[in-house]
Amino acid sequence: MPSESEKDETIPERPPEAIWCERYEHIVQVMPHERLERYAPGGFHPVALGDTFCNGRYTVRHKLGHGGYSTVWLARDHQENRWVSIKIKQAYVSTCELAQDPEVKSLKLLEKRYQNSIATKSRCFPELLGYFRHTGPNGTHTCLVTELLGPAISTVQRVFEESHVYHSMTLTNFESANYDMDSILGAGDWTFQPHVVLRTSKQLLEALADTHQAGIAHGDITPNNVVFTCREVCHSDRDLWDALCKPRIAPYTGEEPRSAHFPQQLVGSTMWLGWYDNEWEDIRLIDWGDSYPVDETRSELSEPITLRSPETFFLDFFDYRHDLWRAGCVIYELFFQKHPFGSYICSDVDSIRHIIMKIGPLPSEWHARWEEVSNGDTQVDFRGDETWVRKPLVDIFEPRRNNIVSIFEKNVAYDDGEDDDHKRREDYEALRTLLHPMVGLMQHEPAKRISVQEAASYIQWTDRWREWPPNKEDSDGDGSDGYSFADKGSEGDGFEEEGEGLSDDGLGHLFELAL
Repeated sequence: MPSESEKDETIPERPPEAIWCERYEHIVQVMPHERLERYAPGGFHPVALGDTFCNGRYTVRHKLGHGGYSTVWLARDHQENRWVSIKIKQAYVSTCELAQDPEVKSLKLLEKRYQNSIATKSRCFPELLGYFRHTGPNGTHTCLVTELLGPAISTVQRVFEESHVYHSMTLTNFESANYDMDSILGAGDWTFQPHVVLRTSKQLLEALADTHQAGIAHGDITPNNVVFTCREVCHSDRDLWDALCKPRIAPYTGEEPRSAHFPQQLVGSTMWLGWYDNEWEDIRLIDWGDSYPVDETRSELSEPITLRSPETFFLDFFDYRHDLWRAGCVIYELFFQKHPFGSYICSDVDSIRHIIMKIGPLPSEWHARWEEVSNGDTQVDFRGDETWVRKPLVDIFEPRRNNIVSIFEKNVAYDDGEDDDHKRREDYEALRTLLHPMVGLMQHEPAKRISVQEAASYIQWTDRWREWPPNKEDSDGDGSDGYSFADKGSEGDGFEEEGEGLSDDGLGHLFELAL
């Protein structure tokens, strides 16, 4: 992938954000959105709901997300009568032949290895259904068609945060869990269920083990790129529509005629408010555009400062062990519901200080470089607003675990029965086993990090919420994990009429997830 400097040189500068607000009057309704200045030659393809691709085979119905290099859309595949995801890359990163695209190569290799295996576990990557080129006003774009997946970890976390006020007004027992959102406990009253944290952590480590054994380093493991499946909401078109909610749209309202480079409407990414987790949802690793052979090294990183591993500050290269660091950070976020090193870091020095405060002193071999980078100011008593950031991981782990137990014990508003109560208590104890993987993976020096296989072995937990493991044919044989993405007997795509937004059932299930 091109570096940030290469991107800035490739794509011409566009007007400031204030001008975009004049062009799209209701732009606040679709935030957060992709970088709009990149709707220019070489940049994003302008997509509107109802647009078609591949001679009418795919019709766009909703927006699933966006990233630094692409936008992602929900589309109806009229040929196969199913819902799919279409990732449309910026034109300037779509220059290689389709078969040589790093993401296509990685997904095809993983698919071949998966199909040749006898494993019964679910795939750890999205099923690649097809790929094509599309030419538009901003250039020619590589487009990847994959199975439809649910929300990313980061999306669910954002829903937790933004629903905090609503939760406080609707749950009568909210006052029984009075926690400081800025305390070392981090997540307040919203958190993943313990079995979700445990299952997701273990599946993430197993997924990386499979990936590395296949000879691939992912290169961009983040909460944005670890997504859940969406089996329960894909039983029918109506269930899916309720889960996604009606699209949020900001049409072009500028006084000047709209340039062909700009979209006629901005579309907000779905927050999946009607999605809810259950014991059968798995995870997938997405966004393989930064992947590289596991036996190679890299010198450039496209991630922001807050996602960088220590070696990216002190060495001239990094390798697959960057994935190990990032896996530890994702497990941390699942457990604490916050980034391990704070969200508002604006310099390399601040980032290094936060890392030192969280996991301990730098190795002696890096001291000279640290002196140089910090201009001699190597103190680590940096004081930010988020006091928990300054606490070592080993000191805040058990208080956070007790916090999670307290939240669930105080806020369970219904009787699950003796069996579910027993399973929950097993989960509470199993949470203790997450500390060793986090500490082992989040080591300064790559050579001292434990392998993902070893990290997974430390998570001593039996998933009793699943009565039996789905076999491979049931879970992945048709690419839809044993569920239909549409009613095969229905005509159309179920999106012909305007949706009614979030259903009460969907919101209720979301609150069950938070509880």
